[in-house]
Amino acid sequence: DVVNSIPKDVLPLVVFVTAYDEFALKAFTANALDYILKPYDAERIQASLRRIREMLRLKQRAEYSERIKAVLSSYQQKEQYSL
Repeated sequence: DVVNSIPKDVLPLVVFVTAYDEFALKAFTANALDYILKPYDAERIQASLRRIREMLRLKQRAEYSERIKAVLSSYQQKEQYSL
């Protein structure tokens, strides 16, 4: 319920850690990045952290691409008006 109450545009990366497997489907429906069942071990936590790092890297790359597109678009518009 907490995750669903957060607006999608500000939703952080979410990993559920619980002893109850019956909530996994709901967690992924709420855009959870991962679902870790207790008891867990260090290897499972490391795997989840790798997924988080990869998602953050992809998000940064996408944001960088959008900034480049905006700069190029702005430059092209300025060239149109200068003719």
